[in-house]
Amino acid sequence: MTTIHDILSNNNHRPFALPASPWAYYQEWNKALFLHWKVPHNALRKLVPKELNLDTFENEAYISLVAFTMQNTRPRNLPALKFISDFDEINIRTYVNNNNKPGVYFLSIEAQKYLSVLIARNLSGLPYEKSKIHRTKSEYHSVHSKKGFHFNTKFQVGETLAQKTERDKWLTERYCAYLDYNNVIGRYDIHHKEWNIQDVTLQHLSLQYTLGDITLTTSPDFIHYSEGVKVLAWKRLSVNPSKVSGTTKIYSVLLDDKIIGTTYLEKADPPMGVAFGEIFFKNIPEPYNFIKGYCQSNKIPFSDDLKDKIIMTRDISGLRVIDSSEPEIEIKGLGCSISGASNYSFEITIEGIPYPFYEEEFPHHVNTYKKSNA
Repeated sequence: MTTIHDILSNNNHRPFALPASPWAYYQEWNKALFLHWKVPHNALRKLVPKELNLDTFENEAYISLVAFTMQNTRPRNLPALKFISDFDEINIRTYVNNNNKPGVYFLSIEAQKYLSVLIARNLSGLPYEKSKIHRTKSEYHSVHSKKGFHFNTKFQVGETLAQKTERDKWLTERYCAYLDYNNVIGRYDIHHKEWNIQDVTLQHLSLQYTLGDITLTTSPDFIHYSEGVKVLAWKRLSVNPSKVSGTTKIYSVLLDDKIIGTTYLEKADPPMGVAFGEIFFKNIPEPYNFIKGYCQSNKIPFSDDLKDKIIMTRDISGLRVIDSSEPEIEIKGLGCSISGASNYSFEITIEGIPYPFYEEEFPHHVNTYKKSNA
């Protein structure tokens, strides 16, 4: 049986180091079929945020369709709930590389269960959508009527590859996923053992995916199959918190009227009047100890994990957020809290910000939400 320690200790195949912070989620990607197409670089460039660098192999750009079964998805220290955690998925991805961290960028993600889609999309920020999916041991069928996507295939799995090519590794061994959420570029780091790849023959294939100027209807250039991997994932990290589309505002974070850091409030839940973002602490080398000590001294409820130095506070009445350039503008709500982990990042969350102030202060968040739900 594979243990978490086995997964973490098997890491020599990674192109960059494991994150120093504790992992946050466990999941399994099982019975995975990979289809890969070479695509025009210029057409692909239009589909990927300009902040992300397209990655190529021998000057060729690729899009891949990955059809698999997600299982046992769960947060750390909590059990998996099969009616949510187990579902079939199809994602369309391409390849990017920022700061020498090669990863993937998802152009589309389809999943079988509506509840799983709703939770995954809202918690992760990834572009999950509901699709009708049915699979057997050797077949995979899906229809996404809203976008006009369909995928039908029958395949036969062969022997395990004795030796993988550099292209095989380039297409499969990716240890982070980039995303564009609320106009901020983010990254999820992941880790798993190296993919065990098998030969596979397509006995039938019918598909239709149109993404911008790219249409996938023909047989792929390369295919792979794997029985799967057990995966650890880390919390989302903001890659470019200063490049928030539609706003250049920086907010000061004050505790008992003393500035402890700044934030861009780059994330939001407009219907709930929530704004939150990463805190960039000023002259506080150990945020976990600082926050915990403050809460203990002021009898503020909090929960924490001493081993991994993770903390989540309740409302901190002495915590305030103001516009750095216009200090008279304060972002007031029903509550303000901090959560995060040492060696990773901390976030400040303001809940219950009233309208119309919310819409006036965060028009970019409101517009993004309206567009995504149009």
